[in-house]
Amino acid sequence: MTIDQRIHEKERMMEMWLKLLDIDIDDVRSIDAEKRVTPTPIVKYLLLKRARQLRTKGYGYLKIAKILKDEFRLRHTPKTVYFWLTNKTHPLTNIKIPQPSYDIAYILCAGLGDGATAYAKTRGVRKISFDHIKDIDFVLTLKHKIEKCCGATAIVRYDDKRGGYCLDYDDSTFLGYLLAITKRKPSAIFPLLRRYPTAIRGIFDADGGAYEDSKAVLLYNTNIEVIKLVSNVLKLLNIHHIPRPRTHADSMIDPRTGKAYQTKNKIFEIYICRCCLLRFRTLIGFSIKRKLEAVDKIIQYRREKMGDERHKIRWCPPS
Repeated sequence: MTIDQRIHEKERMMEMWLKLLDIDIDDVRSIDAEKRVTPTPIVKYLLLKRARQLRTKGYGYLKIAKILKDEFRLRHTPKTVYFWLTNKTHPLTNIKIPQPSYDIAYILCAGLGDGATAYAKTRGVRKISFDHIKDIDFVLTLKHKIEKCCGATAIVRYDDKRGGYCLDYDDSTFLGYLLAITKRKPSAIFPLLRRYPTAIRGIFDADGGAYEDSKAVLLYNTNIEVIKLVSNVLKLLNIHHIPRPRTHADSMIDPRTGKAYQTKNKIFEIYICRCCLLRFRTLIGFSIKRKLEAVDKIIQYRREKMGDERHKIRWCPPS
């Protein structure tokens, strides 16, 4: 594939993402606004598109640069406009843009729970990290999906001081900004999840679990917008659930230590039980072995109680 073909493919991928993401340009522009001078990858591409439009109308390079600065509220007049429009450079040349896929949707959903992203000034990229994860199979699943979609190597290590596994990936600017957008506005990826609804497994791996005392699958999060996103996706899959505030709203158990701690924010939960446990297990499930075994035990318990209508388990009819 020639350089021109690679650039054309990157522009095509960027157009796909812009159609899939429910975002506002102000949200994208504000990411790292105080930390970096150069715009984010999405803003760079939008600058290029706008510059091409203005050039077709007969504007000169300096006038185009001034218009872009005003319209996009940039700190400085973009000096690369001339090189972009004469095809000497391209804003997406060194940026990896993965194709929208189930794996990317899974990574973003997992990032809503345990993920974090930060701007690395020395390299000019956004680092992605998942810290203090109890289950190695979850970490290895993330590592495999990130490397499959973006290339390079995600580093996995064990934190002896705090316990748990950590994953660091600092070679994907675009994926890092996708996660930053998702953390700020969870509903931004709902159009992507409409295409890959079962990728919601990512957040169930991160923040969910099967609890034998409750005989249900539960998902906890302090962000009500995340709960709304998960609820909307479960509705697409016709999985009956109950979104609600947690009864003990300020108390949680640390999965690594087993100790109780108080939270600053109110906790919300998604509650899935009885008739939809099997549908959840079949369509979504878990990537974590211990969670998968726990939900299987609950399903088996329900099956053994088939004589009691309260414990009856069945396949939910399709919508």
